[in-house]
Amino acid sequence: MWYLFRTTNSLCTDLNCFNYQFNIMRKFSFIIGGIAIAALIISACQKKGLMDYAGPSSIYFQPIAGYPNPNSTPQMYFVVKRAGKSDTAMNFAASKMDAALNDTMWGNFGLFYSDDATACEFMMPFRITGDTSAVDRKFKLRVIDTATNTPAADFSIDPEKCIVKAGKTEALIPISFKRTQAMKSAYQYVTVELEAGFDFSVEYNQYLISGKNFKNTLRRTFGMLDQYPAPTWWRGNNSYGASMFGKFSKTKFLHMVDYFGIPEDGWSGLAVAQVSGYAQLFNCHLKRMITAGTPVMDKDDLTGEVTQMSAGTSASSVCDL
Repeated sequence: MWYLFRTTNSLCTDLNCFNYQFNIMRKFSFIIGGIAIAALIISACQKKGLMDYAGPSSIYFQPIAGYPNPNSTPQMYFVVKRAGKSDTAMNFAASKMDAALNDTMWGNFGLFYSDDATACEFMMPFRITGDTSAVDRKFKLRVIDTATNTPAADFSIDPEKCIVKAGKTEALIPISFKRTQAMKSAYQYVTVELEAGFDFSVEYNQYLISGKNFKNTLRRTFGMLDQYPAPTWWRGNNSYGASMFGKFSKTKFLHMVDYFGIPEDGWSGLAVAQVSGYAQLFNCHLKRMITAGTPVMDKDDLTGEVTQMSAGTSASSVCDL
């Protein structure tokens, strides 16, 4: 230990030197003591183990707006039930972040280009706090009647499927919508809310998305429509598309797709001049079909009425028949 008290190569022979070396020795002792205490703590943790989360597991709707960060727009999906055919799953972008109290997910039977889809299931995404379990766990879900305009006979949620499987922290539970006439004119909504009961609490009830804006994580609204999606410039009876091609219908649009050879998703990006040019060509095409005695028939999406197909009042009628 004398080597700890040495300065250069000689022993201390005066009081100042001794005090200097004594201070160094005291600091060194503090370091040794700190290392010893840390070793004891680590040893104790290895023997007793770390403390586990002891609070109740909470279940909540996975936020779809601004989750896991404000710029996120996760992909959700729903499953379409087809008559006599296998089910088809379809992805769609969830609603973007907004200031609404709870999130809404929208679906549309019209996104499918055939009419044989009889029902559609939203896959409701749930998550839990706390640890997983070795057994399946049930949770409670109720319908908020005051925020639901869909008749009870036109949707269903099976309580027996409201389960978080063993070893899982997430669950996808279906809510099924029947395809109805009412969906052709307006969204049909169902709002559901999680309740405490069975194996879960509902203590995690909100999620901070930005600033002071919170989302309710216990309530979710689902809306279903049955309208074939029109190009952006052809939405509404007063739109530019309506003035050029007339009232939008699925029958008319698909006839245009077939006649011009432009796919469904290729029409939204057309410039005004292109829309005008195609409208003139379409008007002339319909006139030729009338002259030939084979007029093209149209079908109203809402009423189902069948009439002779026509272009818009602003479409050029200059044709080389």
